[in-house]
Amino acid sequence: MQNRSESRRIAMTCLYQMDILKQNHLQYDVEEILKENCEVDNEFVKDLVFGVLTTQEELDTIANKYLKDWRIDRLDKTGVAILRMAIYELKYMDTPAVVVIN
Repeated sequence: MQNRSESRRIAMTCLYQMDILKQNHLQYDVEEILKENCEVDNEFVKDLVFGVLTTQEELDTIANKYLKDWRIDRLDKTGVAILRMAIYELKYMDTPAVVVIN
């Protein structure tokens, strides 16, 4: 069983890969990317990845509201994945804010 920090790293890796594939107009299967990155079935990773993907537009709007003189599309792909995950956890999951910020 992976701890939450490791699960977040896996989710970030999956979201990063999907963003790169999407940028290059390549098709991908979310389930396959999850299987490639998770040694075991991990509901937390799935919830986080699917949650970020389904609310991405809303998450980007929130991020853009607080990014001073920047837009989320100008950030590096790793930073974008982390920021989207953090906003999603704060808004939709029961994770304490202090944990998300850490």
